[in-house]
Amino acid sequence: MRVKSAWGLYNQFVTRIVREDITTGSRDFWLVSDGETNPISKATHYIAGISYETGDWLFDVETFYKDMEGLSEFSLRFSRPIRGFRGGGTSTVDELFFEGTGISKGIEFLVQRKIGKYTGGLVIP
Repeated sequence: MRVKSAWGLYNQFVTRIVREDITTGSRDFWLVSDGETNPISKATHYIAGISYETGDWLFDVETFYKDMEGLSEFSLRFSRPIRGFRGGGTSTVDELFFEGTGISKGIEFLVQRKIGKYTGGLVIP
């Protein structure tokens, strides 16, 4: 039987921007973070688990918690037309980006048969 844990700080300087558009669907794009208009995405991960292994089987349970900040979204839905774009307007490009935070948490189970005619694993997230 093994008990395991992990912790980490992660930064992402190139961010996938989710552009939600109800008329044309998802049109995601990638953008280099500048720390101002497009923040640097940061996450802190906490992971703990336990595993039990025999000659034929592996049983593993892991739980995780991820605290995220600097998440970005691009949306045209909550804005006025962009100034200087197709005849003027009152919004700037900066007003089309929204910043937020989030968490991700869960538990995963793994059952794996390692030896025999039929081997493989089953992961239940």
